[in-house]
Amino acid sequence: MKEIFSKLSTISDLENNLSNLINSLNIEKRKKQFDTQIKNSNRKIENIQEYLKETEKEIHDAQMIINQIDTAQTNYDNLIENYEGIKTLSTAFMNMKRTVKYSEKLSEKKYKKINVSNLARYDKLKNKLIFYSKDLNKRDYMAVKPVIDAIEKEFIDWECEIMEFPQNLFNNDSEPEKIVDVMKMLNIAQKLDDKTALAKKGRDGQSKDIKKEHFTHRFENEKSIKFLLTENIILNNEPEILRNQNLVLENSESDLTNSQKNSDDSIAFARIFYREHKYLASREITNLKIRFLRNLFSFIVKRDIKVLLPDIQILLKLEFDKKIENSIFQFIHEVLTKKLDKEYDSASEILKVLNFCNFYDDITRAAFLQFPHPIIDTSILKSRYIMIMRNKIAIWIENITTAEMKTMKTRDVSLDEEEHFISTNFINLLKIVKEVLEPVTFDRGLYVSLLENVISNVRQFKSAICDALQAEYTKNTASLTSGFEEYCICIANSGLKLTQYVTSISEYEGNEEENQSGLVELSEVFISLTKFSNSISSKFVIHTLKPALKKLFTSSFYKDDLAVMNLFRATITDFLDDYQRSMDPYVFVTFLYDLVDQISDAYFNQMIKKKSILDGNLTEYLERNQKSLNRTINKYAPDEDIKFDLTDVMPILRVTATEQFISEIKKLKYERNFKKDFVKSLLKKRTDLSDAERKELNDATNTVYCDAESKPKKRFLSGYI
Repeated sequence: MKEIFSKLSTISDLENNLSNLINSLNIEKRKKQFDTQIKNSNRKIENIQEYLKETEKEIHDAQMIINQIDTAQTNYDNLIENYEGIKTLSTAFMNMKRTVKYSEKLSEKKYKKINVSNLARYDKLKNKLIFYSKDLNKRDYMAVKPVIDAIEKEFIDWECEIMEFPQNLFNNDSEPEKIVDVMKMLNIAQKLDDKTALAKKGRDGQSKDIKKEHFTHRFENEKSIKFLLTENIILNNEPEILRNQNLVLENSESDLTNSQKNSDDSIAFARIFYREHKYLASREITNLKIRFLRNLFSFIVKRDIKVLLPDIQILLKLEFDKKIENSIFQFIHEVLTKKLDKEYDSASEILKVLNFCNFYDDITRAAFLQFPHPIIDTSILKSRYIMIMRNKIAIWIENITTAEMKTMKTRDVSLDEEEHFISTNFINLLKIVKEVLEPVTFDRGLYVSLLENVISNVRQFKSAICDALQAEYTKNTASLTSGFEEYCICIANSGLKLTQYVTSISEYEGNEEENQSGLVELSEVFISLTKFSNSISSKFVIHTLKPALKKLFTSSFYKDDLAVMNLFRATITDFLDDYQRSMDPYVFVTFLYDLVDQISDAYFNQMIKKKSILDGNLTEYLERNQKSLNRTINKYAPDEDIKFDLTDVMPILRVTATEQFISEIKKLKYERNFKKDFVKSLLKKRTDLSDAERKELNDATNTVYCDAESKPKKRFLSGYI
């Protein structure tokens, strides 16, 4: 305002300076600021009024509480004045209530059978009646005695039933389930004994030494068992009172100091407990659970080891806490340990024990039962079993080998259901393999070890047969004997049959790839026997074809190659007709592959004979022979890609350019497995080459065969034998 007065001192200032003054002072902006300040002030005033109302309400509530306190003080003064009368009235009411309650109990003519729900209640009633009836006169005592006797009778009947229970525990399916309630009642009885011991300790000021009780027994194998019954008979089930001193003491828990509560052997704690439960001090400690376990253990030690596993399974199906009721399982575990502690000489006994241990471990692990030691050291048994079985496997397979050698000499082959030749010795071999492996499928170590031993012995069996077949073939090429072809077919069929049957052998429950690798290796041994036998049969056919083979690439061949081919086809057809009837279809197909391979090799070998002539039109002859032979083979296996490739040799007989020759030789080397000497022999027989060209191609051949970049890939079955 002073600023306005100073600038508007004259009337002329109103006209000249007023508008400028208004603009310079921002009147509107200042007005808004003042309005905001006024609103804020009003809001604060309203808040103060609200706080004032709340304060008045709190003062009113506080006054009400003060009035209530005054009223309570007045009433309390009245109570103090009538304290003795109220105390007398309350005591009389409580005594009357207890009198009515016990009068109702005493008036019961018959008490219910003792069970889980009423055991503790009946025990408390009986012991209180005994304790409080000591000072009664004879007339009153005689009124109480029938009740005590009735309850005692129920307890005696109940104890007799409990003690007889172990004898019928495993006799039928319904009885074992009762052990759940039995063990619950025994645990209640054990807790009552613990409370009794604590009350006696509080009364006497000290606890009596508990004599250790053991269950002892000597078995037939002179092993004995000594099982402690009085301490830690139940895993993690030490007396509840000592484990938890916050057990219900009715109204006396507040009298305990922290040091007393933290002391497991506190005399003060025992005295407080005795003061609240004096009647327990006169109760007898029954040790019922120990007596029950002694009876049960006496029954268990007489059980045959064969039925102990089913017994355990029955117990494991029940619903009691196995971590608490572990004493029974611990005892059975110790019994098994003692009964199995002996020498085992036979494989069958060892296998039974290993099976037993494996099953036992499975069911106990599934139930989360843990024991400090296994029932037997299975590693020693496994080593013993493997050693025994290795000797037996060697003897068994050696006997089969001997029998097969006898069959080879007598040519006494059998027929299967499809009229194919087969050896019964192979079937017996398969039975041995199954009998060795299938019983040990539960254990990887046993299975793998025995499978390796079986494979090793089967390889020896195969080697013996292959050597004998080779010897028989050599003998038969000199002087033919009947039945040799049939026997070769018999071996081929039998090898395939066992290859197929190996898949039926049970595998151990483990890594699937590992399982397959072992059995696949065994299958390969048998299939290699089939291939070797097919090879011998093919050689026998080639041996029979020798008269026709000797005419190949001679002057007579070029004069009338059809006659030679007709002899070839007639001989091959005669063999294949017989072989197709007596061979397994798959064996026959594999035989055809091998036969084609060996006939082709015989063709090529005949080319490099001294008397062989490589005619200029040799390609036409080879193509004609190839078509003729393929027609013959295709009649027997129309769905298979089996064919002769006799013209593969032509690049060696035609090409003159060195680079092209090297390329062709490399191809033939890896696809046909042509040997270096074979190539050089053909080059030597070529008449279209000069000496210089022949030398250049020979050098190229040396270069190709000195290159050891990779091994040649053999064709057909001959490459795998």
